[in-house]
Amino acid sequence: MRDLIVIGGGPSGLAAGVSAKAAGRDVLVLEADSRAGGNMRSEVIDGCVVDWGPTTMRLVDPLVLTALDGMGALPDVVDADPHTKSKRMLVCSGALAPLPGLPWSLMPGGMFGLGWLGRLLWNAISPPKQAADVTLDVWVRAQLSDAILRNAVDPFVSGVYAGDPTQLIARLAFPDLIEMADAGGGSLLRGVFKRKKAGETISPGRLINLRGGMEGIATAATRTLGDSLSLSTPVRGLVREGEAWRVLTEQGEHRARSVVLSAPCHALGPVLAGLDADLARQVETVPYATIALVTLRLRESDIPNIPAAFGFLVPRAEPSHVLGALFTSCLFPGRALDGERAITLFVGGRRHQAWLDSVDDDAVRADARALLERVLGWRGEATMHVKRIPRAIAQYDRSVWGLAEAVSRLQGRHPTLRWASNAPGGVALPAAIARGWIAGKP
Repeated sequence: MRDLIVIGGGPSGLAAGVSAKAAGRDVLVLEADSRAGGNMRSEVIDGCVVDWGPTTMRLVDPLVLTALDGMGALPDVVDADPHTKSKRMLVCSGALAPLPGLPWSLMPGGMFGLGWLGRLLWNAISPPKQAADVTLDVWVRAQLSDAILRNAVDPFVSGVYAGDPTQLIARLAFPDLIEMADAGGGSLLRGVFKRKKAGETISPGRLINLRGGMEGIATAATRTLGDSLSLSTPVRGLVREGEAWRVLTEQGEHRARSVVLSAPCHALGPVLAGLDADLARQVETVPYATIALVTLRLRESDIPNIPAAFGFLVPRAEPSHVLGALFTSCLFPGRALDGERAITLFVGGRRHQAWLDSVDDDAVRADARALLERVLGWRGEATMHVKRIPRAIAQYDRSVWGLAEAVSRLQGRHPTLRWASNAPGGVALPAAIARGWIAGKP
C-alpha cells in the first residue's frame, strides 16, 4: 500500500507528487493523458518557441518558487523583459492606448471619466451593502464606475478568465480584492489605506516563462517523479475501505492511505460518483471557457505601429472576437527571429463562445488579421497558426459558489482526502502549483 495517490497529472497534481516525494512519501501520480501537464503545452515552430496554453506566470508567492525548484524547473526559468512587462495597452476606438494601473492610482478623466473618484470617496463614508455572492460587474459598479467596468475590468477578466464579469462571482474570481474591501468595512479605499497603514504592499512579482516554453515545468516534474508517474491511466472510481483508499483504473486498482484529487472538475464526476453523488453532479456543472490561440511572427517593417509592451486587451465594444494579445517576443527571448515580432492572440472565451464554436480556423485567422490590420497597421503576410483549447479555463460562476462548502464537508468525512482541483482555489498557474505543493505534504 502506498502513502499517497494523486489523481490527475496537471500542474497541481505534478506539484503534489513532487512535494510528497520530496517529503519521503511513497507516491503515485495517475494521469489520464499520454503526457502530463494539463494545458501546459509548448512547441518549436520554425525554430521559435510557441506556448499553446499558459504563456506567462507571475511569481508572488515564495511557495511557488520553492515548488518550481523542487520540480526541477528553476534552472530553465526566464524573466520577462523589465521594460515591457508592465506596459499594457487597451484597444480604444481602433487604436492602442496605455492602460493605467489599479483604480486608486488612476488620474481622473480620460477613458475612465470622473465618476469613479467620487464613488470611491463616497463609499469610504457610506460603504455599499452587497451580497456575499455578488457578481463582479455589480461589485465594480458599486465600488468604482461603469466606465472602469467597461474599459478596464471587463477586458482584464477576458484576459485572465476568458470570462464574463456578469457571470463571475466577485469573491471567487478576485478574492484578494474583495477581502481588501472587506477589511475596510465594505469600502475599497478604506481597505487600501488599512493595508498601507499595516505596512502591507502589493508586490508585482516576477513575470516568467521557461527557455523551452511553459511545458518545461511538466517536463522537469515528469523527470523528477520518474516511476512515481503513471501516464495513460484514467481513474474510474474511488472507494473507501477502512483506513485505506482503493483507486480504480482501467488497468487495475491501487491502494493508498491518502488521496489527492487534482484532476480538473469535469473529470472528477466518475471518480466521485460512488463516494458523494451530489458532489459528483456538482463538479460536472462547473462551466469552462474554450479559447483559440493564434500565433504568428510579423516582420517589424510590416508593423510600424507596434509598441514595446506586454500586449493589449480588447474591450467588448470593439468589433472583434479577439480578447487580447501578448507580444511574446517583447517579453522573452527565443520567440522570434531577428527583424521579427511574435504575437499570440486569444480568441473566443465566454464572450464569443457561440461564434467560436460555429466557425472554422480560417474564420478565426480572418478575425485576428482584421484586428491586427486595424490596430497595428499590419499589411504584410505571415503564417497564422491556430490551436483550439477546449475547457481551457474554469469559470467561477454561481455553479461554483457552493462547491467549496461541499468539498469541505467531504474532507470533514474523509480527512485523508485532499482537494487540489481547479475550482475553487484560483485558475492561475501559480495558484494550481501552490495548492498542489501543499496537498502533497504529510
